[in-house]
Amino acid sequence: EDTYKAIYRLSVIGVIDDYTIDYNRRLFILRFRKQEKDYYLQHLYEYVRKFDLQERANRVFTDVPKISNSRGELISEIRQCLRYLVNFTYKRIAAKRKQAIEIMNTACIKGVEGGGEVFRDFINLYFNSKYANAQNDPNLVDDTEEGRLDDISIVWKYMKLMQEDQGGAIMYNLKHLRGACERMLADSPDNPVFILLKSFALFLLETKEEKGKLIVLSERFLREAQNNYIEGFAAFEYAHDELLENIKIYHEIILTYNKGLKGLLNELTDVLLIRQHSRWLQNFNKNFLKEYEPANTRTLADGIA
Repeated sequence: EDTYKAIYRLSVIGVIDDYTIDYNRRLFILRFRKQEKDYYLQHLYEYVRKFDLQERANRVFTDVPKISNSRGELISEIRQCLRYLVNFTYKRIAAKRKQAIEIMNTACIKGVEGGGEVFRDFINLYFNSKYANAQNDPNLVDDTEEGRLDDISIVWKYMKLMQEDQGGAIMYNLKHLRGACERMLADSPDNPVFILLKSFALFLLETKEEKGKLIVLSERFLREAQNNYIEGFAAFEYAHDELLENIKIYHEIILTYNKGLKGLLNELTDVLLIRQHSRWLQNFNKNFLKEYEPANTRTLADGIA
């Protein structure tokens, strides 16, 4: 089994052109030839691009050449590509399994809290959501190129669609949107389009406004909506001004459905901005100290001298 895995991984990055298996003699016959620089890197990129967002796939060209061994020494292109491939594969598998467990957990909670009909409704919308069906127009499958595209304009399109779609009432459309996001996240757990749209659907499905006050229908799923809101915007990795601009659009659209969410969304935005600033400060300190310490830190021997 380990041999099969090794051959497959070498084939993915273009090291092995072809191979045959002699089962009688239990032999693998491999065909390969030496390639030019960056050949294996390009093959790795083409593989990653099948499963990841374009912007993240592009990082293959900057991240892989920096991979080194435990002593900090650069290693061969083949070993760099293999190490990246193994990490990418297991990270992706782990994320997909985690998402699948969360979906099953959500279905169970829905069933416990709402009964058998609510459970059946959740399962049905997960598998049969009109927004996850490529035969319908519009649908998230085509609009995101099966999860490989993460354009924020798609988020605005579907947020507005809940009122515009005459195929059902707003709450009915929101349930379909949530089901579609759950389904799409199972294969693309890092796509911020699905994460933000799920937060939007949950905010409106799990709360309502009465006499200017926000009524929470499910604390559990409202927390999930809040986490998705922060996680989704963070995943876009916007600069400060661009982040504020897109947050403003999100708020403007969702508040047309439920004005009672304004206070909660403002609080979440503060948390999001603090986290963004914290990450910036950590990166600044890391880069500053990297340049500062070699030039300004003396060794013990220097001090004695």
